[in-house]
Amino acid sequence: MVFRTDSPFHFQVNVKSDPEIQSIGGKDDQTSGVLGWLSHEVFRKDCLDRKLERHHITGIAFSAAVGIGIFSTSGEIIALGGPVGALLAFIFAGLVIFSVMRCLAEMVSVRPVTAPLIDFPHTFVDEALGFTVGVMYWLANCMSMVTLTIAAAMFTQYWPSSFGMTAATFVLLLALFFMNACGVQLYGRMEWVFKWCKIALLLGLCILMIATRAGVGPGEVDSNFEIAPGYSPIGFFSRDDTPAISGTGGRILAVWTCTTMAMFQFMGGEIVLATAGEAKKPMRDLPIAARYMYLLPVSFYLVAILFLGLNVNYFDPRIYHSHVSYYLESRLEGIMTASRSPFVIAIENAGIKTLPGFLDACFLFSALTAANSALYVSSRTLFTLALRSNLPIIRSTLGRTNNGHTPLAAITVSFFPGALAFLAVRSKDRAFQEPIHVFGRLYTGPVLCIYAAQCLSFLRFLKA
Repeated sequence: MVFRTDSPFHFQVNVKSDPEIQSIGGKDDQTSGVLGWLSHEVFRKDCLDRKLERHHITGIAFSAAVGIGIFSTSGEIIALGGPVGALLAFIFAGLVIFSVMRCLAEMVSVRPVTAPLIDFPHTFVDEALGFTVGVMYWLANCMSMVTLTIAAAMFTQYWPSSFGMTAATFVLLLALFFMNACGVQLYGRMEWVFKWCKIALLLGLCILMIATRAGVGPGEVDSNFEIAPGYSPIGFFSRDDTPAISGTGGRILAVWTCTTMAMFQFMGGEIVLATAGEAKKPMRDLPIAARYMYLLPVSFYLVAILFLGLNVNYFDPRIYHSHVSYYLESRLEGIMTASRSPFVIAIENAGIKTLPGFLDACFLFSALTAANSALYVSSRTLFTLALRSNLPIIRSTLGRTNNGHTPLAAITVSFFPGALAFLAVRSKDRAFQEPIHVFGRLYTGPVLCIYAAQCLSFLRFLKA
């Protein structure tokens, strides 16, 4: 197999000149017997289809960036740091994403290659770092898919029915697989529609928060726009609560903890670059999309958390907190559905009765579509790693696509970790809600390491 190292698209494979791929009997790129014949017949090609326009690329990245964090986890952040502490945490997290995306935009402007997140550390630092980044990015997005699938299944439990967590998880996983297997052009069009639906949702929530603050509704807004008096890992329930660490040091630690939690919500902008192998005009579209796309979700998040903090009291016991298991019973009832969202709490305080069920459906949609993007990114990352593999059986299966240029084998293997979502099928028991937090950390940690690797690559890029 010959890799075109003289081309800017470093991972493109020269199929026509490689007799090992042209012949089913090639000794270095085949498995034997029925498995070899099946692999050759189903996975004939080893290149992706360049069908994604710029609006498709931004749609995929925006859909991945806007998941469930702003709708649910933001309440936990407010409970820990107060509305002002949450706003500061969002600003710091946004600055981190801004710095990383500017570095990526500069490098991709010069080198708009396939799989740039792997190529940059591979080229500018070390081949081993490039491989490590690829494996970590695949694993991180698999864990993101699991986390978001669990969250989506939890949102289905808002409505009283016999449709339990197990059935909901199974149906959602099937939907994820078939949406990714339908071909990249149709997938890109779906993500473009999802993007505008999420923009409308975020814009509507911001307007609704302004309206409730202005006095719309018969209820009274209960808020206290201030920073938490210190750090308490279980949050605060009243002004009489004594923080574990008080004073300035406690406030700094609370904001720092909130920032690490807010990072999960801001991640996903780099997915713009994960579409490089299927971008129709990567040299034109990737630099612009990488430079400006992430500004949209970051701006929405900052505005949303500001208006949310003006409408929510961080002492409210209804706010979701993952680590509370022995305090107020009202904080433990049920699971993470729309009733735990700070937006819904603010709406209920204002006396608006008709929106919580609709918002739960919107949050379910947001979680599912973000998981859809995570599966897309993990499958394309695995496909790229397979093309670079020295093992013939890996190249002949995971490194191949069907006649529609869809990497079905890579999608299937990346889909398998989704079975971990069934670990949370008993999440009405609070002890079984821990998987969603563990998988969330298994996404945030590796992606932060990948960001550090990209920044190191940028420094070496500047030096070169």
